[in-house]
Amino acid sequence: MIDHKEKWDKMVKKAAEEIKACVAENEHVRAGDVIATVEHGIRVSHEFDHHLSLKKLTQLYWANRFAEYIVEQNYPHAEIIIDEEQ
Repeated sequence: MIDHKEKWDKMVKKAAEEIKACVAENEHVRAGDVIATVEHGIRVSHEFDHHLSLKKLTQLYWANRFAEYIVEQNYPHAEIIIDEEQ
């Protein structure tokens, strides 16, 4: 999974930017909103599915926990501040 860190980081940043476009200008993007969006992306990812099958992991919470982890790695606070200049 670490081999695809660039992909996961890009997924998190894109999700945060897309959510920012949907909230009022005076509101912050919340980590929970980004996690929900990223979780869906993870669930349809071939790399994630392959990793689960290799490790024989069948529990339903792996995508959510991994989404929480990669969002936390990119945005370590509950509110996500997106730099508009990027």
